[in-house]
This record gives sequence, C-alpha cells and structure tokens, in this order.
Amino acid sequence: MTEMGRIEDRARAVLAAKDPEQSPVTALLGDDAFCALLMSHRMGQGLRIPAQSDIVPHSARLAYLQALVDGEGIAPARAACNGHRAQLELLKKIRATENPSEDVLSLVPHLERFLADPETSSYWTGLPLLYGENRIAQHVIPLHQPDTPAEAAIGIVMGVLARRPDRSMTISDRDARTEALGFIRIGTDPAHFAFPETASVKSGTNAAIYHYEIDHPGGDFAFFNSLHLDGTHFSALADKVLRNDPLYINEGAQMMARCSYYLQTLGLFHVLAGDTRVTVAGEDGILSAAVDHDWRHKADRMLSALAEKRISPAEHAAMSDYLTKAEVEDDYDWDVIEDMQSRYPDILGHVIRMDRSYIIGGSRAQMEERILAACGGDAALAAADIDAALHDATIIDLPAGRHHLYVPNRYSTTRYESGLAALDRACGNAHQDLWFVLLEQELDLGCDPHMVMTMRRLPVEAPEPDAPAP
Repeated sequence: MTEMGRIEDRARAVLAAKDPEQSPVTALLGDDAFCALLMSHRMGQGLRIPAQSDIVPHSARLAYLQALVDGEGIAPARAACNGHRAQLELLKKIRATENPSEDVLSLVPHLERFLADPETSSYWTGLPLLYGENRIAQHVIPLHQPDTPAEAAIGIVMGVLARRPDRSMTISDRDARTEALGFIRIGTDPAHFAFPETASVKSGTNAAIYHYEIDHPGGDFAFFNSLHLDGTHFSALADKVLRNDPLYINEGAQMMARCSYYLQTLGLFHVLAGDTRVTVAGEDGILSAAVDHDWRHKADRMLSALAEKRISPAEHAAMSDYLTKAEVEDDYDWDVIEDMQSRYPDILGHVIRMDRSYIIGGSRAQMEERILAACGGDAALAAADIDAALHDATIIDLPAGRHHLYVPNRYSTTRYESGLAALDRACGNAHQDLWFVLLEQELDLGCDPHMVMTMRRLPVEAPEPDAPAP
C-alpha cells in the first residue's frame, strides 16, 4: 500500500470513531498514528525539522515535531507539548485510588474537559504539517466544522497533502513556565530562531528595547519609508521575501523577529514608524530618528552653527523659537524650519517624509548588489532599479563595521516609556517620539534583564534543491 493510501485509511478510521461534536481536523490531529504518517509524508516532500538550540530554551513543540519524525515517544512528547503531563498523572492517581473522596472525584470531569481541549499546543503545531503553510485557506474550512461528512473531509485532506509544503513555515511556541516565545522555521530552508524571553501576549516580549546587529560595509546608508518597486526587477526579489515572510506580519508581537528576517534576506531593517515626518539626527557617532527631538540643551550650539552659515535675522529668530521650544502666539514658522532642515541637514538632521507606517534602512552597496543580481547582472537594468528603489531616500555616510540598532517597544506604553528614558540616558539626548537609534558601539542600558532584548542569529542551513513533485 502506498503512503497516501495508509494516510487515507488511518484518516477514515479516525473519523469513523470521532465524537459527533468534534471537528474532523481536531480528531485527526489528536491521533498519534495519523500525525506520524503526516510527518513522514511531509518529510518526503522536502520539509525539514531543525534541531534544538542551546542559545534559547528548548521548545516543547519542536520536541513534539521531532518525536513525529522518529515515530517514537509521540504520546509523552504530545503531553509535554500541551502541558498536560501533571494533569494526566493526577487523573491516573485518582482512577487508581480506592474510595476517593467526593472532592477528589469532583476533579475528574474538570481534568477530562481540560485534557479534551481541542485548541491544544500539539493541535496548533500539527496544522502547518497538515496544510503545508502557516495560514488556513478558505477551502479547508469544512475540516473545522463538526458536521462535515467523513468522505468530504478525507477528500480535502488528500487534496492538501498532494501539494508540497511552502518553502518556509513557522510555528510559534510559548513555554508555560518561563513564558518564552519562539518561532520555529520548518521549511526547506530551516532556521531555528527565537526570542530568548518574552512575557507579554500583547507585545510578544516584555523587553523595553529591541536590539539588532547590522554589519555595514561602509559608505552610504539609506533611510526611506517607501520602496518604489513596481515594474522593477528588484520587485520580484522583494515580493518573494514578503510572500515567504514566516510571520503573521500585522501582529506587533512578532515585529522583532520580522525585522531580523528582513535583515537576513534583504539586508534592510524594517521598523514601525508613524505617518508623519521623522528627523534623523546625528551627533557623537549616534544617529537617532524621532518625530520631535528636544533640542533645548543644544540650542545655543546649533544656533551658533547656523549663524556661521549667514542665515537672516528672521530665520535665526524662527529657528530660535523652534529649538528652544519657546511659547509663540501662533505656530512655529514651519516654512523656515523645513527650508533650514533641507539646507543644513548636518546641523538640524535629515528629514524623512512619511507616507507609510514604517522606516526602512540599509547599506546602499548591499542593496545595489542584490538589485544587480535580481537583474541578472545587467548593469543598465540595475541602474534603473536602483534609482527607483532609492527615490526620496535619505543617504548618510557611515563608517564600516558592526552597527547596533535599538528600537523601542511601541506595543506597550509603559515599556516604551522606560525604554525611551534608558536610551536618552545612554545617548545623552532627549527625544519626545523616538523610532530608532543606530550607532557603532553597543549601548550600556543598565542591568535590568527586561530592558533590552538582542535578537539571536543562528546559522542557516544551505538551501536544498526543490523536492520532486509527489
């Protein structure tokens, strides 16, 4: 019998015995034998399971996937994945106890309901294996409806298993004891990367600041907020990266891993911003991007530098009001301020006009290399792509070496405020609405273990050739 035949037979047996109120997908993913066959099939289609990493806490979901690969120890691995081990032991003791008290017996139905919860960790871990992708497609919805006939459910299952899995899939994992949340890549280009710690369901991490490392070859570093890619050859590469993004990219809980993914694939950082104007200012080797820098403690020095440029008295007065945050009868003279910023960015910072809710940044040289490769080495085509991609970008010359990017956690008001205060202390600056800080030296942000979280970078295995169609 073929592997697909064994899967179909097992699915038919499971669905014939399922509870009428249980959905087909819950019954199938709760069966160890079916899940082992499912894993074997997906492995034959090219799916690979990464090893545990000692850099981050070991993942119970990853251990469950590895048990499915081995075909051994699946039941205990599932129990550990679901956090059910203690409940199973207690239920076992109750059933083995002679003449248990009424109070003890009253626990049994509660434990049974808990153990029968359809939305267990192993259930969510099995869904990508079944569907071959992270998201639930519309045509598989009947598998989630209890009244779907068995034969119809089997037809859907066999259909989705005929399609090879996406080249990258991700499973999220939360450790019940430490609240650690990890993201496991299980595609054909597997990489196991994770948050070393998290504590907030809302923010994904309780860190006040996200920290990334960027290796810059030197020279121009581009900051912009809109990739002008339509009709360019580089758009194919960028679109592929977006399609293969292994995260639910609209959730703030995963922004830290998302930025790391963009850095690894496009060489560009990608951080949340606001629909407004952002000024990138530099001083003492520190670049910072903020909606409103507090210049008051630097106002005299900056006004002196502007005076050396022989600006007019009216311009000097307008800039003095703005830099010292003076109370004025009407609003500041923004026409003069914007003109001064465009003429003297070395003093007042470079302005990025925001029309998207994020900031993108990266080495111009590395972008050009990727664009040239995307254009098949055609320099003329690449030049047009480069002009389009860097349209309206702010270009700043930065020295070569490892740079450190710090991004405040904007998904928690309290963590953002504490992170902003820590960055201001470390940088000697004052910001009212900070988006990121980029500098050559790693910052000393104190001893609070929840202040800053560094994204761990692990080696990525070399891509394997596409597996043959089943």
